[in-house]
Amino acid sequence: MNGYVIAALILAIFFCIGCIRIGGGASLGDEGLTAWVRLGPKKLVLYPMKPKPEKKPQKKPKPQKPPKPRKEKPPKPKTSLGSKLREGKLLADIFVPIALEAAKGFFYKLQIDVLELYIHVGAYDPADGAVLYGRANALAAAVWLPLNQAFRIREGRVRVDWDPLAEKLVCAGQLALSLRIGEILWIGLRFGLKALAGFLRYRRLKRKAV
Repeated sequence: MNGYVIAALILAIFFCIGCIRIGGGASLGDEGLTAWVRLGPKKLVLYPMKPKPEKKPQKKPKPQKPPKPRKEKPPKPKTSLGSKLREGKLLADIFVPIALEAAKGFFYKLQIDVLELYIHVGAYDPADGAVLYGRANALAAAVWLPLNQAFRIREGRVRVDWDPLAEKLVCAGQLALSLRIGEILWIGLRFGLKALAGFLRYRRLKRKAV
């Protein structure tokens, strides 16, 4: 097996790993709130947590030796409030645009795999039920349109039902988000290099200000 084949296999492995999606989600229903994280096909439930097994009685701790006296460090020279504010403004000018650009790139790559919203409106009075049903539809439309414009939604559903036997408004739904490992690594590498360049620039400007 020559070097080209080995290199091709390594690239294929990294490509397959980069295509694995990781993410998480939550659902709200009759059983309450459930939250999980996902790595590929595997799902790990975070809430509600499983009860932990009972711990065995711990042994008595051994007597500890008295701590050795520490040497006092010389006090550091105090910096003025004005210099701290100047440093803070310099850090904000350099790193805030990088952080905002990274967040924008992250949310652009983020995919909503499942978005489900169910609203059940209940009222004994048909007139009150009609008013609540109209308001619930308006609320669902107001939320649904911006979400579709801001994110890539792979599978989305919204439904408003009127149940005359119910006594109150009940909401249920599910949300699942994911991102490819390759996209996370690319975003981290790209903006990590920008952050490193910004840090070097900050040190250079700080030396000039001294």
